[in-house]
Amino acid sequence: MTMRSRGIYLLSLRQLQNYLNREPSLQGGLSLWDRIGDERRKKAGQMRPEHAKLAQLGAGLLLQLSFLPREELYGEVRFLSPEELLERIPGNVQAQGAGAADVPHLSCRIGEHGKPYFTDPALPFFNLSHSGDLVGIVFADVECGLDLQEYRALDMEALARRFFSEGDAEALREMAEEQRREAFFRFWTRREAYGKALGCGLLPVIGLDFRKIGLYGHLPEDVCWEEPEVPGGYAMSVCYRRS
Repeated sequence: MTMRSRGIYLLSLRQLQNYLNREPSLQGGLSLWDRIGDERRKKAGQMRPEHAKLAQLGAGLLLQLSFLPREELYGEVRFLSPEELLERIPGNVQAQGAGAADVPHLSCRIGEHGKPYFTDPALPFFNLSHSGDLVGIVFADVECGLDLQEYRALDMEALARRFFSEGDAEALREMAEEQRREAFFRFWTRREAYGKALGCGLLPVIGLDFRKIGLYGHLPEDVCWEEPEVPGGYAMSVCYRRS
C-alpha cells in the first residue's frame, strides 16, 4: 500500500476540547456538532463520560474528509489540529459561513459483523479507532482496518492467554520486561486491524499468530500492513486487503 492510495489522519481530543472552549460556534451560527450528522450526534448524546462524546465528535469530523478528491485525501500520515481539519473539510463552514443545509451529508451502512461502510460507492473505504487522547482514521481504495492503542497498565498475561495465540502468548512471557509492553500492544493492534480489515471482528483471529506480520502464508486473506510511528506512547497498525 503506497501513500498514493491511502490516507491516515490523527486528531487530538485535548486540542479539540480546547478549540470548543475557544470557539463554541462557527460562522453562520453552527457548532461543530452540526458537522457530523444526526446519527452520530444521537450516538454521542447517549454516551458517558464526556470524553467518549468528544471522541464521537472527532470521528465525525474526520469522516468529512472523505469528500476530498483522492489526490488531496491520500498521502503521508497527518496529525491535524482542529483548525487544520476544519480548513480541509469540503464546504468549510469556518471559512465560508455556510449554513446547515450546505454541510455535506454522509450515509453509512453496517456490515454483517458491525463494520461501517459509506453507502455512496464513489467514496473510499475507511476505518476508525480511538484510544487515549487520539482518534485515528484510514481511507483507502481497498478494505482496510486501523487499530490505535495507548500504552497503559493492563494485566497483559491474562489478556494474552484469553485473546492471543499460544505462540504469541508464549513469546510475550519469554520477553524481557522492558520489551513486553510494546510487544503486547503491537500484537494487539495487529490482531484488531486484521479483523477490522476483513470485517470479521476479533473472535475469528484469536488463534492466529501476529509476531511476524511479514510472514503471512498461513493467513486466509492476501493482506499488506504498515505500522506508522505515533509519538506520545501509542501503537498503531493498519491492515489492507490487496483485492
